[in-house]
Amino acid sequence: MNRPVHRFALLLSWLTVLALAGPTPAQDGVDAGREREQLMTKIADLEAELTAARKRIAQLEAEVAALRSGTAAPAGNTPSANPFAAPALPPLANPLRAMAAIKDDFQSAAEKANQEDPGVAGAPARRAYMNWARKWVAATNKAYRKQIEWPVRVDDLQAWDAKKTFVTLTALSPDGRMALGKPFVVQMPKRLAERLQSQIDNRKKDDPEHFMLKGVFIPMIRFDQTRMVEGPFNNPPYIGPMVEYFFSVDVASITPPEAPKGKS
Repeated sequence: MNRPVHRFALLLSWLTVLALAGPTPAQDGVDAGREREQLMTKIADLEAELTAARKRIAQLEAEVAALRSGTAAPAGNTPSANPFAAPALPPLANPLRAMAAIKDDFQSAAEKANQEDPGVAGAPARRAYMNWARKWVAATNKAYRKQIEWPVRVDDLQAWDAKKTFVTLTALSPDGRMALGKPFVVQMPKRLAERLQSQIDNRKKDDPEHFMLKGVFIPMIRFDQTRMVEGPFNNPPYIGPMVEYFFSVDVASITPPEAPKGKS
């Protein structure tokens, strides 16, 4: 097995064991649920990265084979479109846009505050940066807590206890065809999860495969003074020195999209 893929698989297996082990007795219900939610999101991230790595390896092998056989396509024939960078998109249009907006805000705020790179700054400047970063994290977590409505694909439902279910989702483009970011995990009351499962089970052949997620976007940006660089896997995503990115969604509903006017 390719070594990077092998490392992904080992790490994924280890995180899965931790997720299934459940909370420790010292954790209360809310903290245990949030911790498990973050752990399951990490597992979903790693599964997506492992799948992408395998696809990339297969793609590279095909390209090598094409080059050897002389059938490779000329350079420049591959279209390159970036639907995420459109300036007209609102900051919370999808998870990728939200992360990009938060990262841009961080860089602008750091420049405006004349913050030095804590990796090379002296002790006083480093302490000043840490104080500034903590305040920025708290203010940004509050500022970006807003209502969202995203097209999503339902990847998995797992009951947590008698009242809650963890649902793994992937945000999609408005037409429901393109994934926008890695899978993420949300909590739903059991009754809503059962209704969602029923809608999935009873979906007709011509019904859209995606659903509409409505809720409150909750940024969970975190200060970590040991995180100085992006790192090889960038998980959790890196915002800037000592700042990394998580998010969750307080779910109001996950329902099939409304039919276009004139259609029943």
